[in-house]
Amino acid sequence: MIRRIVTVLILLPLALVIVLFAVGNRAAVTLAFDPFAAEPPMFSASLPLFLALLIALILGVIVGGAAAWARQRKWRRRARRLAADLKAAQATALAWRCARPLATALVITGAFQPPWAAALALGPAPPWAARVAASFGGLARLPRSRQLWRKYEHFDSPWDALRYTWAQGRRHARERFERQVRRRSPRERLGLAPARRP
Repeated sequence: MIRRIVTVLILLPLALVIVLFAVGNRAAVTLAFDPFAAEPPMFSASLPLFLALLIALILGVIVGGAAAWARQRKWRRRARRLAADLKAAQATALAWRCARPLATALVITGAFQPPWAAALALGPAPPWAARVAASFGGLARLPRSRQLWRKYEHFDSPWDALRYTWAQGRRHARERFERQVRRRSPRERLGLAPARRP
């Protein structure tokens, strides 16, 4: 949509001005490339005036683009290095089975970047990561069921989710047993000395 507006409001009037200029300046002019102004000039060319100006304009655009490209070399090198770092982090996350949490962390990080930079670096956000990023930073507390669902969404495989559930269930059962049956405080369970009371 923006490209269409730019085309209608800027490029079409500019093309019309160039055509009118070309039609109105068809007379031939002599371009001399002799710095010593010999008569007749040693290196010269006869061109229509509009063609000479258009060639100068095109050469100016090419030289300006080449200069800007050369100035951006540092940023292109940095972008390549960051892309390599991102690939290494993703490979490590896959090996450690935490690719989904990494993807969510990258999407939340991208939310603080300009939209064009985030899209260029990270691509489209996975649905689970987009849901987390949409509610990131809010002050309202998430319900426990929503917290659990969000946690289970971020396991890379059902086997990892099952192992987590088993480990957490064992830990919770042990905590309840120690607290309610054996009636041991956390300090006693850790083998620490009782807390001193003033």
